[in-house]
Amino acid sequence: MKYDADNPLISGQQASIDWIYRYEPVLDFLLENQLTRSRILDYGCGNVGLGSVFAGEYFGIDLMPIQPEVPNLKPINGVHPFALQDSFDVVCAMDVMEHVPVDLREDFFVAMRRIARRYLILAFPTEGAGYQFDVETATFLNPGGTLPDWLLEHMAMDHPRVEAILDLANKHGFQLINHVKNTHRLMHYLGCMGLFVGGRMKLRFLNDIHHINRLHQAETSLDMYRSILFLRANG
Repeated sequence: MKYDADNPLISGQQASIDWIYRYEPVLDFLLENQLTRSRILDYGCGNVGLGSVFAGEYFGIDLMPIQPEVPNLKPINGVHPFALQDSFDVVCAMDVMEHVPVDLREDFFVAMRRIARRYLILAFPTEGAGYQFDVETATFLNPGGTLPDWLLEHMAMDHPRVEAILDLANKHGFQLINHVKNTHRLMHYLGCMGLFVGGRMKLRFLNDIHHINRLHQAETSLDMYRSILFLRANG
């Protein structure tokens, strides 16, 4: 079993299945690379973010003021994310890039090069399967009705292309370590249902999601909702 109930770095706090699925690869990366005690920033974390799976200390920044719902989240409020001057060993931006207008994506990487000292983890729904899943989700969530803001933004902006994001990453001093695909259609729909789990049931979900993620990484023919890029800062 990957995640043990006795590990104090694993959060047992109730969290949505969607967030557990989204952040499990980050937790895996932190543990595998012994980065859990480093300075970590969750860029675009909302009020929880990485704390849905990780019990260690981390910082968070977002466009809206953060009101932490987990005790280990240290909010950085009053600063626009692009203007942040502090630096961190690990920066993750999970499902952020699709909310950044195309003409501002270079500015995003300028900021990332300044604040990500060692590693940058990016996750985003991709052009193609990601867009298709969002169209299906729009019908699934509320056919003919009002859609949530996050989905409206997805539909209004260009879904990122992996090649274009990697070009920008390389231009601004990042090297690709690993590219994995994440979230099969069924798991995406399950996440959109707004289900929450905690305690031992959450630990079971977390381990099952880890196993599913590894299987999906090996099966390249499956259509997956998001890509996750693990990048190392050069120099």
